[in-house]
Amino acid sequence: MSVLAAALYYLLWGISTLGEPAELIECDLGDVPPSTKVEKTIQIPNKTNRVLTIKSISKDCNCVVQKVSRNAIPPRDCAELNIQYATPTGGSFQHVSAVRFYETAKPTAILIFGTVGAWREIHPTQLDFSEVCIGKEATRDVTVRLREPWPKSETITELLLEHGRLVQEEADPPGRKLTYRVAFAPPRAAECKEFRGQLIVRRKSSEDRVIKIPCIAKTVSPWSADPAVAFFGVVPRRSRRTIDLAIHMRESNTASELSRCTVKHSLSRSFQVETCVTPTRSLTVCVTLDTVRESTSGFLDGRIDVLGRDKGVMLSMPVSAFIQ
Repeated sequence: MSVLAAALYYLLWGISTLGEPAELIECDLGDVPPSTKVEKTIQIPNKTNRVLTIKSISKDCNCVVQKVSRNAIPPRDCAELNIQYATPTGGSFQHVSAVRFYETAKPTAILIFGTVGAWREIHPTQLDFSEVCIGKEATRDVTVRLREPWPKSETITELLLEHGRLVQEEADPPGRKLTYRVAFAPPRAAECKEFRGQLIVRRKSSEDRVIKIPCIAKTVSPWSADPAVAFFGVVPRRSRRTIDLAIHMRESNTASELSRCTVKHSLSRSFQVETCVTPTRSLTVCVTLDTVRESTSGFLDGRIDVLGRDKGVMLSMPVSAFIQ
């Protein structure tokens, strides 16, 4: 008998008008899901040699619903008490019910107890692909552990993620462990931006059994620039300034690939753009703002595009300055 049950046993001594301790039945519901209904059938024994007739069944909480199979219990027999318990959102719980009889002052006390736990555990809780180069592929795995078996015929899986696909789906024979592998493969024509979606797993026969796993990914160019923008700030008239942009490839950075790249821009004639491949295998774009010969004033802006071998835009860098 647990310490809690032992303490309750002696506390329930007072339930009997004759001073006899109550008969105690422990019912461990174990780990139960939150905010749901748990059902349990408990045997109420008659250990005497006479019929016992149930006079009343009291309870300490409206969250417990009770229904007895019969009121008269023959000698050395049992009645079935069906209990439905509305579980809380979390934590441990314990409730007591008292069954009283006409023929004896000794009641039967029923202690139900347990712990509220999630009906599923997800690891990791989010599929984060981080940064993925366009034209490349990244995969992530996620495991779902269930407290109740999900038959394969009952499990529906849906991936809502642009450029994503479900590569692999596995379940252990009891259906308590589900494993998924998701791939994120943005094509070369994909935008460089953040993508968000969900991996949804649901049980066909239970509307409340839905698992939603967030998915997040960011597409980036195979190229990167340092600095990422050419901002000249406030530039006085009749001056000359230069910013060097170092272009790198994130994965394979060879001089041969860089030498095949071209650069175009949408800048005014106040800007000069030159390129060269450095000994460190990076492409340097030199942007010079020359207002010595121009009477330009105000805000100037445009962009520089790095084109790959297929003449597609691999990287865009904004350029801006304010002349005064």
